[in-house]
Amino acid sequence: MKEILLRKMNVNVQINPFHFACFIFAFQDIKGFASMPWEERAMELQNHYGVSVSGRTLRNWCRKLLDKELIA
Repeated sequence: MKEILLRKMNVNVQINPFHFACFIFAFQDIKGFASMPWEERAMELQNHYGVSVSGRTLRNWCRKLLDKELIA
């Protein structure tokens, strides 16, 4: 996963691939995740997966997915 993130999405090498994968999965797994405020999404990731990331990080990840047209 990390190699894909580095080569195809040009993400920072410090990204945690498990955290990023949880973020992607949360859109399917957590009801209403796509429409939550960013800080609430961060709390939901912590509650569901034990993943601690900031709302700002989630916004950045989302921007990368949008830029690559992986989400709409």
